Order: sequence, then C-alpha cells, then structure tokens
Amino acid sequence: MTTLAVSNFDQVRYPIINNRHTLNEAAESYKDSALRHLHESTVFSRINYYKNHVEPYFGNSDVTEITTLEIENWINNIAKSGYLTRYKQYHRDYSVDTLNRLISVIYSILDQAKTLGWIANNPAIGIKRYKDMSIPDPNHPKFRFYTYKQFSDYIKHAKNPKYKLIFEILFFMGLRSGELRALAWEDIDLSKKLITIRKTMNVDKTFDGKEKATLCKTKRSNRILSIPDIIHKELIDYYKEQSVKEGFKGTWYTFGDTISLHPKYLYRNNVYISRRAKMERINIHGFRHSCVSYLKSKGVPAIEIAAYIGDREDVVNKIYSHVDSRYIYKISDLINKEYKYS
Repeated sequence: MTTLAVSNFDQVRYPIINNRHTLNEAAESYKDSALRHLHESTVFSRINYYKNHVEPYFGNSDVTEITTLEIENWINNIAKSGYLTRYKQYHRDYSVDTLNRLISVIYSILDQAKTLGWIANNPAIGIKRYKDMSIPDPNHPKFRFYTYKQFSDYIKHAKNPKYKLIFEILFFMGLRSGELRALAWEDIDLSKKLITIRKTMNVDKTFDGKEKATLCKTKRSNRILSIPDIIHKELIDYYKEQSVKEGFKGTWYTFGDTISLHPKYLYRNNVYISRRAKMERINIHGFRHSCVSYLKSKGVPAIEIAAYIGDREDVVNKIYSHVDSRYIYKISDLINKEYKYS
C-alpha cells in the first residue's frame, strides 16, 4: 500500500526495521553509488527530480510493495495535472522530456534496490516512455539562431573587446556556456593555435551549493580545437592585457581571474549588443546552434561538426532540422520560380 512521504530526504537516514526498505533508502544508496561513476550535476538533477516528484508519493513506501500499476498511475496523473508557474494563474503541461526523465529516475532508484537484493524485479521496467508528437515551433526561443550575415551585423555592435571575443568564440567554435566559462589560460596554446576543452562549469547543480569547474560529462565533449585567425589575434591581445595583472597564473579563468565569469554577464552583454544592433536576441546556447547551422551551410559533414562541437552526429542533425526552419519554403520557392500563376 502506497503512503505519502512525510520525512525529509536530505536530513533523515531511514533505519531498517524487520527487513523493510523504503524507496527513500534506495534513493540515498543510489545517490552514493551514482556519484562514483556519473557527473555530479547529473546525479544532483536526478535527486532533485526524485525529491520534487517521486518522494512525495513513494518515498516511505516499502520497495517490495511498489507495483507497476502504481507507477503507471503516478506518471499518468503527473502528465494530466501539469503544474502552475510561479505566476499562479498560468498552468502548463509537463514536457515529454520531463515525464520521461521522471520515469528514468524511479527506474534507476528501483534498480538500485534490486542491486541491493531488496527486490527481485524492477516494477518500473515495463513503463513505456512518452513520445513527442508535437510539431516543433521554429519561432520558439530555444530554436533561434543567427546566420553568418546576422552575426556579422550583431558583432559590429560589441563595444567591449572582451565580449566581442567571447561571442566570436561561441559562434565560430560552438562552445557550450559552461565550457567557455571553465576555460583557463593553461587550456590555450597560442603558439600552436589550439584550445583544449576538458572542463565545464556547474552552477546550482552541486550538492554543496558551490559552483565548480568539473570534467566534461562525456568523452566526446573532450576535444582539441584549432583557433581561427581572427580569434587567435584577439586572444593574443587579450592575453597581453590579462597577463600583466598582479598574481596572474595559467590556472586563471580566461574570461575571469581566480573566479569564473558569471552567466549573468553573458546574458547582460548579449542583451546590450542585440539592442544596439536592433536585432532579435537569441539565447546563449543559440550561438552553439548558430555554429552548427553555419558549418552545415558550408558543407561540413555532420560527423565532423559533431566532433568539432563535442556532440553526437544524430544530435547535430536534430539541432539543424529545428533551427533552420527556412527549409520549409525551399521547395515552394523553387516551384514559384518555375511556374507563375496567371
């Protein structure tokens, strides 16, 4: 029988009574185990999902009593109920990605209970994932990107050389925001024109609440990039300016010092530049999408783009199909040129 959890996951360690094991115990064990082989931000995110959505319903339940039907009803109710935004009058549905992530979280924790020998079978194993049947909205902010011409118009209005350099790196080299912010001078070889990407910055995704530079999540994210000439020249000038500062070391963050550049400064300067250029603003990750689109337009194969930006080939193809919405009109434009309506 499922009971509502009333205890605090962070503060209470659950005692074993008559061989009864709660899902909260399994979650605590999963957290300790997962931290040995997964990125801290990944484990942090999963535990947050657990505390916010799974614990209130299953937290104090004996793992041997949780059934597939109960899990199915639980996820279906979440899908139907949606949630209220911080502006209470607005109600929104959970995304397919969020629902599937919740299924993965409860599956992983119950799998830990199975590993510990508390249950013979994982009742979440038969829960089917949701399929996204919606049509992507190319005007959604996360799909916005700049063409090369648009970026050229945008970057002309960057008054601060530091942020001009930053947004050029984001556009032409496709770095993630966390990778750019974790970049240190020791990762840059100006003589060979190479940048080594091996770290990313985690903010608000660590158990101690402190931001830190950690190793990249996946092996493919670790990569060495050749620096384009224009960026190389600006990096040399910027290095000369930074290296004369008191206490300078190679371990300093490239766009900070002993402390990494805060995301709010990226956001603010992006706002300032786009306003001066009188252009629609794209988000910071949109510059990575812009890089993919730019390289695709130049005929670079998806597999090479994937290696360049540190992602999978299928992700590159997926990104491009979303961000370059102009393909919708290509065929009709071709027909229009050939056939005139009279």
